[in-house]
Amino acid sequence: MRLVALLPIAALWLVPVSFAAPLDGKAREIERLVKQLSDDSYKVREAATRKLLNDYGESALEAVEKAAASADPEVARRAKDLIAAIEKSMKWEVRQFKGHTDQVLSVAFDKDGRRCASGGFDKTIHIWDTASGRELQKLEGHKDIVFTVVFSPDGKYLLSTSGGDRKDGKWSEGQDHSIRLWDLITGKEVRQFGTPKDWVLCAAFSPDGKLAASGTRNKDPIVRLWDVATGKELKQLKAHASGVRSVSFSPDGKTLASAGYDNTVCVWDVETGKQQKRFAGHAGWIDRVVFSPDGKTFLTSSRDNTLRWWDVEKGRLLRTTADHKDHVLNVAFTPDGKRAVSASGDRTVRVWDLKDGTELKRLEGHTGAIDALDVSPDGRYALSGSHDATVRLWRLPR
Repeated sequence: MRLVALLPIAALWLVPVSFAAPLDGKAREIERLVKQLSDDSYKVREAATRKLLNDYGESALEAVEKAAASADPEVARRAKDLIAAIEKSMKWEVRQFKGHTDQVLSVAFDKDGRRCASGGFDKTIHIWDTASGRELQKLEGHKDIVFTVVFSPDGKYLLSTSGGDRKDGKWSEGQDHSIRLWDLITGKEVRQFGTPKDWVLCAAFSPDGKLAASGTRNKDPIVRLWDVATGKELKQLKAHASGVRSVSFSPDGKTLASAGYDNTVCVWDVETGKQQKRFAGHAGWIDRVVFSPDGKTFLTSSRDNTLRWWDVEKGRLLRTTADHKDHVLNVAFTPDGKRAVSASGDRTVRVWDLKDGTELKRLEGHTGAIDALDVSPDGRYALSGSHDATVRLWRLPR
């Protein structure tokens, strides 16, 4: 295992993130113009609107967004029209993170979005500064493909999983079916969890960071719960007929959802380890299951080219979205739970209104299928990783 540290991580935590550091004078002028949207004079309102759009554009978005919530219907209307006009001409891709030499399979934001992580076929894990795109750390130790990277809730640790290898287009079982915990302050591997019998395809932290869940491939299709502090295996959850591709804790940590190659989702009681519900309906294996912020629903993405939205309590399907032209390889909620963001083999990231299934935005630029996806904690950005070996940061529509 080798670590290359490019910047001291502890020092980075003290630096506030800003994707564009505004000038004070510029910010004051934008604020003045936004106030003029409520001026008694129609000419003043029109002039302020034009200036915000033509002179400031994207820089004015945050201030205009606040105005869109105004109780004054004229101000709210103007602000919403301005947002639409500004977004129409925006460049949605913020930046690329380059360092991987092969497909990227997993990406993740940390707890406040200041850092992000990525892992994939080149068997390495990269930690990036989200604001600048600079590589902060490169964690090396896995001998097989890295399937999962996920930050602990406190941001101090990273969990990763691996399995299998591919050389010259040929697949092998590999030699590293492992789950590893990394200390991001020291950059050292803390421990490995158990000795899985097959590729470890997924892992997740519980909301309090005390538990980890993992899922393994077909020879060992079991969901396991682990004590993070000791590495001890606590429970085995058995119900899937084949490999477990995704696990997700509910926000309160009491429930776990798992999904995989048998096209089903199992919902478990974490304390007892008993299966509560089983959801079926997908015609292809499920690559991702994720709980909503309120824990009442979850999303699934599948090789049947659909993403689906489910009601946990009632055990029923709420909506199916089938507009992607290829496998839907990943999906995430926005923090308000009102939108879904999906990634696909059709090389697009798409944003959806869950209420009516409307596609709100299509983000294009990747030249390969997109396996990896995450949404920033503030809901303003999406992170994607692709077969084109790049990680990309995107703005999301307001």
